[in-house]
Amino acid sequence: MCEGREDLALLVAGGLSTVPGAPVAAVVDFYLAAREAAIAILLDSADQKPQYSLRTLSRAMEYVRAAAPLYGRTWQTRHPIEGHSTQEIDLRSRTSVASDDRT
Repeated sequence: MCEGREDLALLVAGGLSTVPGAPVAAVVDFYLAAREAAIAILLDSADQKPQYSLRTLSRAMEYVRAAAPLYGRTWQTRHPIEGHSTQEIDLRSRTSVASDDRT
């Protein structure tokens, strides 16, 4: 299973290999923080803890690969987070989203 930072970095680097200047470390950090938050505080619309998997990460990278050519270099600060947020917003309850907005 791919749980370590180094393994995730290899996965992200491969998944974003077609994206120039991909912020691999930032994507890995964001993914790990989202997984930790899911365990500690986040709830989905059914008041269950959301499940973040490699599939979630893979789908977020798919979004970034598709969006990067459309936005040029501006994607580097915006789209990796949007790609992941697109995956997680559907899973989270309003209470979880509100607690995330306060931080």
